[in-house]
Amino acid sequence: SVTFSGLGAYSGYKHLQIRMIAGCAAGFDSSGYLELNGDSTASYSHHRLQGSGSIVSSDAGSSDTYILIQAMLSSNAYPNEFAAGVLDVLDFSSSSKNTTIRALHGHKGTGSQKVSLSSGAYLNTDAITSLTVGGAGGNSMRAGSRFSLMGIK
Repeated sequence: SVTFSGLGAYSGYKHLQIRMIAGCAAGFDSSGYLELNGDSTASYSHHRLQGSGSIVSSDAGSSDTYILIQAMLSSNAYPNEFAAGVLDVLDFSSSSKNTTIRALHGHKGTGSQKVSLSSGAYLNTDAITSLTVGGAGGNSMRAGSRFSLMGIK
């Protein structure tokens, strides 16, 4: 996983954005997750709409222990391919409302392609001081995965 901490230094920004190119280690195909403030309690919910050619699916969750985000490809099945995603963390420094995220992400592997739109909520009004991105279910991130954090005014 990758953790961005010390987010109080971004106090001049209203929102944060994470741009990523990521994959899972060998043996894992997984979705990614976003955890806020190191909180792994059942304080999250998510909605996700996915399309893969002519197939469309959706899922949702509440009382989650993280926000479910993009599908990631395993290095053994897709050794040269990564998933891409952009996640917006809205009003991250507010302490008067729950933090929400929105994300656009997808991948194209040989015989496997998908685009997803996601949203999620952290059901806690604490200002966000750290963000952790990783592979859901404890799955490891692949070497070569890249993450960038930006502030948005």
